[in-house]
Amino acid sequence: MSKSEYQALLAQRDALDKQLVEVMLAERGDVLSWIIEQMALFDIDPRDLYRRPVKVPRKQTRPVAAKYRDPVSGATWSGRGKSPRWILSQNRDDFLIG
Repeated sequence: MSKSEYQALLAQRDALDKQLVEVMLAERGDVLSWIIEQMALFDIDPRDLYRRPVKVPRKQTRPVAAKYRDPVSGATWSGRGKSPRWILSQNRDDFLIG
């Protein structure tokens, strides 16, 4: 690639950049008009766009009673989450707490 080819490509890029800006500005007006129409249709005030959404409080979970007990160590497990090693590959009914 010669220096003149490189300069020609740079000139093309500059021309395309200018063309992109012109097209973007032309279409921007149409988009803004559409947004204003939609805001009027749904009675949206520009200040509504900056309000923070109301946070919904998370459901509070309570500790779950133990469902299984290891007779050797006395360790317990509620049955939720990852199984402890002492119950893996075994019948869980054998470890049920009364």
